[in-house]
Amino acid sequence: MFKNSDSAKLEFINRMIQNIEFIINKHSGIDQALEDLEGLNAILMFVLQIGETLHKLENIELRNNLPVEESYGLRNLIAHNYDSVDIGILSEILEIDIPDLKTKIQNYLK
Repeated sequence: MFKNSDSAKLEFINRMIQNIEFIINKHSGIDQALEDLEGLNAILMFVLQIGETLHKLENIELRNNLPVEESYGLRNLIAHNYDSVDIGILSEILEIDIPDLKTKIQNYLK
């Protein structure tokens, strides 16, 4: 298994994904959420937190099987080049990558 600190990090990431899902549902879809200033900013903050937290994982298996580097790269883009975030790519991440990450994390938390 892995350290309690990594378990806590996975729980936190899971909560961030739930927050993203809440924002998307509140706006009746990904596109609508990203068109809304508050929705976009909330989602960007949650995605940033996911990237930061994945980067802090210590367990090698987790680091190898989760998108640590990709997520941290996106985190850096959001944090340092906020205005250059491509909404189309972000939409794809929310539609494809976040659900995949959710499944992987939930499997680790079982």
